Amino acid sequence: MLPEFSDMTEGHIFLVIFSAALAAASFMATWCGLNGKRRGWVFYSYPGHLVNWPFKMASGGVFLLVILLETLLKYSDYENLARGPFIACLMMPPLLGVACSSFWWPPFLGPRWYREWRASAHPERTAPYSQREITVIRARPDSPQKQRLLAQIDGRTPKIRAPRQRNHGK
Repeated sequence: MLPEFSDMTEGHIFLVIFSAALAAASFMATWCGLNGKRRGWVFYSYPGHLVNWPFKMASGGVFLLVILLETLLKYSDYENLARGPFIACLMMPPLLGVACSSFWWPPFLGPRWYREWRASAHPERTAPYSQREITVIRARPDSPQKQRLLAQIDGRTPKIRAPRQRNHGK
């Protein structure tokens, strides 16, 4: 049996739809950042050179889904679950994910293309694209996206700043 949501106001329905849309947008941005479709996120970092925007987006998306779940549970037959420890326990992992990734993120959890770029000789002077990918980008027809990618590849953007390599006593 499906629960009835007859007590939901228009504001709550808007919150559900808005939370779902924001969660979908954050998961789509995470997917594009991790699969290499969008690589510009590696150029923007905190002073500590942490480059982990997709991971924060994913944690934020999970947090929004928990808010969505809490709102739906509140107006369903399971409203007792919407209170107290159940929702608090569901909210802790995404909050900890955002908090931890603000200070530390293990490099091995990054996508393969990012690890390979970091392992290159001078990542601070190169764009995060392989030679094959650069050839494919240069062969594309002219478009704003091609111009943006070429600017990143050629180093014409002043925002390029790769994470600092740490030796840790090596």
